[in-house]
Amino acid sequence: MEVNKKMFAPRRHCLIIFLLLSSCARTIHSFHLAPPPSYLSKKNSANLFSQKITTSIDTNDISSVSDGKQINSGSDTQQAQSRPLGSQELLMLPRQYSLTPDEFPPMTHTSLAVLSKTPPLPILRSAIQKALDTHPLLRSRIVGDGEPTERIDLFQMVRADTPQPESFVACDDISPDDILRSSTVSSTGDFEKEWKDKFSFALDHGPGREDPALWRLELIKTADEKECALLFQFNHAISDQSSANLLLDQILKSLSKQDEFKPAPQAMPRSLEESILKKNRGVSSFTPNTAQYVAGKAGEGFKSPIILPDSFSGQDKSNSLADAVTTISGKAAGGKAELNDGPPGCAGRQSTVVFRKIANVDALVQKCRDEGVSLTNVLSAAVSLAASEFVGGEELKERNYKVLQSLDMRRFQEDEEGGGDRCNSVGCHAGSMDLMYGPIPDKSASTSSSSSLLWKLAKEGKTQTEKFITNGGPEEAVRVFDFAMEISDMNNLVHLTAVSQSSLGRAYSAGITNNGVYERQLAVKEESEGTGDRQLLESQHEPYQILNLFYATSHARTGCLFQ
Repeated sequence: MEVNKKMFAPRRHCLIIFLLLSSCARTIHSFHLAPPPSYLSKKNSANLFSQKITTSIDTNDISSVSDGKQINSGSDTQQAQSRPLGSQELLMLPRQYSLTPDEFPPMTHTSLAVLSKTPPLPILRSAIQKALDTHPLLRSRIVGDGEPTERIDLFQMVRADTPQPESFVACDDISPDDILRSSTVSSTGDFEKEWKDKFSFALDHGPGREDPALWRLELIKTADEKECALLFQFNHAISDQSSANLLLDQILKSLSKQDEFKPAPQAMPRSLEESILKKNRGVSSFTPNTAQYVAGKAGEGFKSPIILPDSFSGQDKSNSLADAVTTISGKAAGGKAELNDGPPGCAGRQSTVVFRKIANVDALVQKCRDEGVSLTNVLSAAVSLAASEFVGGEELKERNYKVLQSLDMRRFQEDEEGGGDRCNSVGCHAGSMDLMYGPIPDKSASTSSSSSLLWKLAKEGKTQTEKFITNGGPEEAVRVFDFAMEISDMNNLVHLTAVSQSSLGRAYSAGITNNGVYERQLAVKEESEGTGDRQLLESQHEPYQILNLFYATSHARTGCLFQ
């Protein structure tokens, strides 16, 4: 095997340099993290942590899919219904690390729609069957152990070849009975509490590769069937919120039209890496832009953004460079956090979800236009100021903040003919970028100058976002992460960070997502449409109307301090 070791030696050197820089920045595993909730408007009110359903407002948001181009699946539906998982999908599944007894839990994406009418279970089962027939990933299982032939470095982190890569394989034996659950509450007063509790619980207990399917759907209803909600629970490897919206719209249309609705079967969607990078992958594809991107990530780490409140003693002892060296040597920085009951590898941490409302979305959007920023820009600034209220101790300080801002990576791909993904089918193409704010004084949200600071930060966020996109940041983020996942056991590094006493899995001060306007996204293709344009999503398919829509991904294991 000496020849193989020589062949992989350049890989090993590149990996160590890369991990040192990226671990300092605390972002290596997080560019992809997809979102907890955006907002939804109902007349003049909205939920801050839900999705907007209206066509009357243009947020000019880069995070939503709204290009309106003609999308045709054509002969692509004849492609093989299997493929290896991409790097982002391997992180979210996640790929396991055989040299540790710890089991890495799946990353969960949860979406819930409150509906105006309760669908009969037989018709809902039929709608789920149509969804299974339409979308290959909804009926896929994982095949392959993902183990390398050997690990060729001192710390057992650098991978050689993978003879049996973990792969999606679409199966015909997954049925609605594997997907559907139903629960009933006795009264209207219990209904809201029930779906909120189930939503929160679902975030930390998602489907993994050993479950019958990689997604679930639960119908939550009152005994008199006057109120109901559909709770979707996905392994994040097969979904993002655009996909969840696509699926929700299809199911509601199936419930409404029943046998008249005939969605066109879709091909297995390409991975994010294949769609953006195509075959231009690996260290040989690195350019000066790549080096600039990695250097920028390292520079963020040297700004020491706040990731834990002062009340956590481990934060005072944390040193980003020392922590990076400890992590790549296969140990948890600061030692392992005390393990309590809870999801494996999370040190007992559970998601805490708070549902809030924006009083007047239209007024907020108009103010954003007046200030020349997007809604996402102002929400990114708002979560930073909100975090400043609780990170400090008795001694008030000024701190730097690192904010995870979600991006829909389909925006940065070529059209479908060029290999890009246009959300024809369910899949995960979520991404993100890092915003650096500060220094921000503690408790800035409660000062008299909070409003002016909010809009100042929003404009800074807009400038950083535009620079990131102009300099090819989305492509470089995918390229660097893909390279790291290919040659290393990144999932073990994520796990070591998750149980680290120094960071408790925190990589960001705060995070935000805004999936944009629901009814500007394209719906699933119908057989009757032929080569014509796809229709748009609708918030109402008689007699079913979406009254509210919420979504989130779990950050309990690793991610943002405040999302």
